[in-house]
Amino acid sequence: MKWVVGGILAASLLFGGTTMAGAVDFRFQGEILFGTGFLSSAFITERNGQRTEAASADKFATLQRFRLQMEAIASETLSSLLCLEVGDNLWGNNESFGGGGAALGTDGQFVKVRHAFMNWTVPDTSLSMRVGLQTVPAPHTAGGSSILNNEVASIVASYRVTDNVGISGAWLRPFNDNYSPADVSNVNRLDNLDLFMLSVPVSGNGWQVTPWGMLGMSGANTFKGDERQYDFKNTILYMNLLPYSYLRAEANGNMGRRFQDRDYGRLLFIGLPVVVKVFEPLRIEADFNYGYSQGVGRYEITDFRDHATRFAETRREGWLAKALVEYETEWGIPGVFGWYGSGDDGNVGNGSERMPAISPCGNFTSFVGDDPTGFGMLVSGLNATYDLQLNYAGTWGLGIQIKDVSFIEDLTHTLRIARWAGTNSPAMIKYLASTDGAGNRMSYLTTHDSMIECNLDSVYTFSENLSAHIQFGYVLNQMDMGAWNPSYRHEDLKTADAYKASAMLYYTF
Repeated sequence: MKWVVGGILAASLLFGGTTMAGAVDFRFQGEILFGTGFLSSAFITERNGQRTEAASADKFATLQRFRLQMEAIASETLSSLLCLEVGDNLWGNNESFGGGGAALGTDGQFVKVRHAFMNWTVPDTSLSMRVGLQTVPAPHTAGGSSILNNEVASIVASYRVTDNVGISGAWLRPFNDNYSPADVSNVNRLDNLDLFMLSVPVSGNGWQVTPWGMLGMSGANTFKGDERQYDFKNTILYMNLLPYSYLRAEANGNMGRRFQDRDYGRLLFIGLPVVVKVFEPLRIEADFNYGYSQGVGRYEITDFRDHATRFAETRREGWLAKALVEYETEWGIPGVFGWYGSGDDGNVGNGSERMPAISPCGNFTSFVGDDPTGFGMLVSGLNATYDLQLNYAGTWGLGIQIKDVSFIEDLTHTLRIARWAGTNSPAMIKYLASTDGAGNRMSYLTTHDSMIECNLDSVYTFSENLSAHIQFGYVLNQMDMGAWNPSYRHEDLKTADAYKASAMLYYTF
């Protein structure tokens, strides 16, 4: 950590000198988060008469994260930005990756570049460009993006047509040059994912709508680390673009090159987010999304009910609609929200009917959903129940909430209750790799499964730059273990509720 601080100080001195010589204005911003919390697992495995938790990670963890943002402004039309991130650091962990660098000596190497881009506005025009590593969200409303909201290497161009109409285009390259087979002549072959997005934001008196679309191409080797399917590097991508049953097929090595019948698969995403404020203090948000992933061919998979081997398709296509209605009052903001996404029909031969995505970030709730305060970083120190359901595909839900309620000065509360349920056929369970529907940043719920999530999120503001976030969460587990027990591991699962209690200090400067 000493060399990190030294490097930042040296950069500051260097930047200061440059400011005087080149008349470049440098501005610094940053944030540091300290958090601690308890988190339980949501499933119990019973094997040979012994009951063990399905997730064996610690229930208690303390973490921190530090971000420093440096902006170099040459003029009103030209600037650049660099954002460095130290962490997330799990206190006491000595790993050089995945939350380490915080053991005795605190000398782990865990500094990352989060943003590094250039802003340029063409003089005397309304055309602006941003080039580099940046956060690119697909246009969305009501509960976060169902398609994409993450940092990515990209070029984004925006043009203001009128005061009420704009147009924005982007080229994104989320993945490339990650394929490393034993045959060195094929290194990095057919392993790129490229996306091309176009959006047209239109606003009027009390309303806004942003139709958008995104085309893409995914190489046959994009989903591989090396030639072994189970050494997959692009985990987030394959969980969101491929059928859920593919997880077990690739782990068993059944997705050989001989089953791939195309070099590139086409991608298509369409969205229509709408905001209506005409009836203030009533606010209405609605969002419709459609996604299509052509896939790259077929794979073999075993039906663990009759042990028959079947061909399955990597194609995935589906839709999702969500909405939020809020009414602002003097004492708080009550609201109701909901969503519905298409689900698998039980036939692996025709692919998946769940909507594909790139990197979704659903945030209707703050326990199973994405935590908007940033404390979801505890997932790296505890287990995957936290921030589990960032993808609403294959689920439906309905919830109520009351935001920004205050009984004491500078202390606000948000209370939220939501019911989650699945839209996938229970017939899919016989093909799945997981015994409980839990996966990487997503859970697979069938029409027999549901859960009820409760959140109580409180914020105390000490000053303009310092606040404390205290959160309590509970999930009533209503998974149908009678349906999940016959999955491929044949374990006897018992449901157990999940809970969390966390506290975080948040300092910005």
